[in-house]
Amino acid sequence: MLIIPAIDILDGRLVRLSQGDYDRVSDYRLDPVRIFEDYLAAGVRRLHLVFLSAARDGSQSPDEEALLGRLLAVRPAGVELEVGGGIRRWETAERLLSLGVDYLILGTAAVLDIIRLEEERQKAAYEGGLAGFVRQLDFKVTSILQDILERRSAGRFIISLDVRSGAAAVSGWEMTLPPAVDRLAGWFSQLGFTRLIHTAVERDGTLAGPDLEALKSLSGSVPGVSLIAAGGIGSESDIAALAALKLPNLGGVIVGKALYEGRVDLGRLIRTYQSGS
Repeated sequence: MLIIPAIDILDGRLVRLSQGDYDRVSDYRLDPVRIFEDYLAAGVRRLHLVFLSAARDGSQSPDEEALLGRLLAVRPAGVELEVGGGIRRWETAERLLSLGVDYLILGTAAVLDIIRLEEERQKAAYEGGLAGFVRQLDFKVTSILQDILERRSAGRFIISLDVRSGAAAVSGWEMTLPPAVDRLAGWFSQLGFTRLIHTAVERDGTLAGPDLEALKSLSGSVPGVSLIAAGGIGSESDIAALAALKLPNLGGVIVGKALYEGRVDLGRLIRTYQSGS
């Protein structure tokens, strides 16, 4: 299980939101590059980087692009970077991949796309499943999922299912949509996406512990998808509880606020839980 530290950027500042609320921000007044270097010294193998302004508004600012460049410049070989926030068009994704980002995190754009595609499948009374329906579509109809599938690039993307009260939260977690999250995850799996972040929005930034039951349910519904747990990690015992689930497809856990507030020792977490993952 990868221990994945998080760096969230809002208007150029390293912050954490509480329960996805942009009005409840903890500003740590820390240099993101310096923090990344500390994480590297602790032995991290992947960094989770999210541009919150872009997640809400739809595009990165020049300052955010410059920060990404600085982080990539200090990253050594063998350390992966997953980046999210505002990736809603293939052109944006292609540019970030060309810079050297390993994985791109898709949230709002992917969720809206897959709901639309399933609605079109049902409207057409197509009975061959979502994957078959998408394969026979005219790719002149542009959507980011269709662009990714046309380029056979699903392996470079991580689907982020941000969950509030059992529903997917989109647009910077400011609204929720049906259907059930397990069903959404199944659709993404059908299309060939094999990595997924499950964020318990109501726990995110609260240090109240992960949503173990939701993770168990999701793990069983998409056994072929590697899951990353996020939201609520507040202590080493929370990591231990995740490990104790022994979910065969739990590939990692994202840790944010607990790191900044000194509640966990990153090096110890890596030595204890990441070995052999």
